[in-house]
Amino acid sequence: MPVSTRAPRSHKPANNNLINSSRISKTPTGSRPATSSHHRAISPHIKAKSSPEYSYTTLRGKQDIRTLVVKPGGDDDPIYFSLAIADVNDTALKYEAISYTWGDATNRVEVKCDGCRMCITRSLFDALRAFRKPDIERRLWADAVCINQNHLEERNQQVSLMRKIYSRAQKVLIWVGDEDDEVVKAGLDLICKLWYGLIEEEMESGRFGTFTQDEDMNGSSTGGNESSDSDSGESEIDIKKEVDRDETDSGDEDEAASNESESESDSDGDAEDVDWDEGTPAYRWKDSLVRASRRTAIRSTQITQDHWRTIWPLYRCTWFTRVWIIQEVVLASSATLHWGKGAINFELVGFVAYFIQRSSGRLRPHSDDFSFENASALFQLLKQTLDFTFLDNVCLTRKCAVTDPRDRIFGLLGLPTTDTGPEREDLFLSPDYALSVSAVYTFAAEKWLVEQKKFELLSQVQHIPTIPIDIPSWVPNWNQLGTTTILGPDSNAMCSSPTDIRKSICEYSNCIAVKGFQWGTVSSVAQTDVVRLVATKDRSGPVAGLSVQVSDDFKELSAGFSRECLAWTLTVGAHCLPNQADSPESHLTEHDAFVDNVKQWSAMEGLSSTLPPPPGYMYLDAVTLNSRYRRLFRTTDGSLGNGPIAMAEGDVVCILLGGKVPYVLRPVDDHYRFVGECYVHNIMNGELARMRNDNERALSVFHIY
Repeated sequence: MPVSTRAPRSHKPANNNLINSSRISKTPTGSRPATSSHHRAISPHIKAKSSPEYSYTTLRGKQDIRTLVVKPGGDDDPIYFSLAIADVNDTALKYEAISYTWGDATNRVEVKCDGCRMCITRSLFDALRAFRKPDIERRLWADAVCINQNHLEERNQQVSLMRKIYSRAQKVLIWVGDEDDEVVKAGLDLICKLWYGLIEEEMESGRFGTFTQDEDMNGSSTGGNESSDSDSGESEIDIKKEVDRDETDSGDEDEAASNESESESDSDGDAEDVDWDEGTPAYRWKDSLVRASRRTAIRSTQITQDHWRTIWPLYRCTWFTRVWIIQEVVLASSATLHWGKGAINFELVGFVAYFIQRSSGRLRPHSDDFSFENASALFQLLKQTLDFTFLDNVCLTRKCAVTDPRDRIFGLLGLPTTDTGPEREDLFLSPDYALSVSAVYTFAAEKWLVEQKKFELLSQVQHIPTIPIDIPSWVPNWNQLGTTTILGPDSNAMCSSPTDIRKSICEYSNCIAVKGFQWGTVSSVAQTDVVRLVATKDRSGPVAGLSVQVSDDFKELSAGFSRECLAWTLTVGAHCLPNQADSPESHLTEHDAFVDNVKQWSAMEGLSSTLPPPPGYMYLDAVTLNSRYRRLFRTTDGSLGNGPIAMAEGDVVCILLGGKVPYVLRPVDDHYRFVGECYVHNIMNGELARMRNDNERALSVFHIY
């Protein structure tokens, strides 16, 4: 996934390696270039040789923050602003917080701050220009300017205050970047139409309300907002009211969405924001409000390639890939997404992504760009924050991008969870950018595994392609993109009971001791991962083609195993039809269709463009989703398994007491290295645990470092 950098929250240069990366750099990638007209407009103002460089005033109080007061001006006027220090707890303090990505850290523009020169990124410059009012000042908060990035202690302190900063803002203004006018209008219009159609499907299926605490789609369910006097000027979205209202609309309503103009009312208002007084899904285009009509709703069965092409430019914006934006939106009293000259309530954008992602291969675009997954994760956190642990949040956002790997932990500290209370200043850990990445990850893993007994942490350890030597093998490298875990946290398919957890830190540095027993030894391993064994997908765009080539390696490894064993092993126990998870036979039927059609598919182009997908395609999609970075293997007793890509002959398959799945360990003298979780079909339903209870297996202590 192409990663565009958010300017580092450290002033030190970076090293993308997990170890020895306490020096974080500002690496430019993936930023959208500014138009030449914009560059010409500001170029006369970026050479102010007579002005001194801005110098920050030290924050004195532990609750102090800076706000940015932007002076009024037109699109082509130079940007002037001032910084003011205030107590974040001051109820009289009114400001709006910006959520954005820093973009290319080398593409910077000089602006005037309190009469002095200051360099900011082009992305922030564009955001300030978009949010600046023509005739009055506007008080904002933006991390790059309001935090002294060169002061380590201040950065640590301000990160601890992020929850308060975003939850007490009047609103959060999301800036995803500029885009062609027609692209923006078409994309936002389609989001509204999709929202209408997909919400109707949710209500008809009885699933409506499953994604929100309060059984509605109202913004009050965000859970993170601490502000009791927010003056956002936006009403909550009431879906049921709107659907009922739309059913009684007169027949002469125009089939297209109607336009309604809106003007700015006061200094606290926002002419760019969307008016939700009617409860109607809508977006703002320049000075007009464009409302959706139920008559133009688009349901999932009506989605075509043209629809994908229309909304893809929005979801591929790098804003959706960043970790920091998660808490910035979840904690907001209201959040409006601004894209070019358009604006829309974020919940509409998030829900569409959530529905698409949940639909598995039936609708989901086939691309290695994880924007949809990240947008879906953000929506789930927005609507169900209190249902998650801190570890859940870290796992859910693993495919998001960061510049500083430590921010995979630090960037989520402000979110409320079942095991932390940031609103009470009870954080999972205190942010400290003086620590190395390895130290932060190890400290977090010890807390999860040893203190909180969260054995599921081990399923997040995915060494790709080999086991590192400079970090404990049982510590997840959160900065490494992995694959799905074999079993969900609520799965009943367990190899041993969670109550059997008996772990302790041994006398060796960064070593854990875990009780368990050995199942077997790995005798052979496939040369490549499962996905490449079975099929090759062209995943270069939102709708991709497919070529299927079953390798000889796969045929050799899978020879002699039953249809049922193969069907479940290739998907590591995951049902290829999530809506029919209670029907194992439907999974086998889809597997059979895949086997029957695989030769025919190899001669086809653009298979995934067919909606609905042909029989067997959902099975292939499940293999692709669940077996990436995994290899098929055999054990000395003849069992077939699906394990981590880092495994090798001679590794051992073990049952660790407290684990839900088998694990692969690598013997090294009298210790072990942790390789990862695995799937072995004939031991996934507690068979070994029952053998242990019958004293058929002797317990051992595995010292893992």
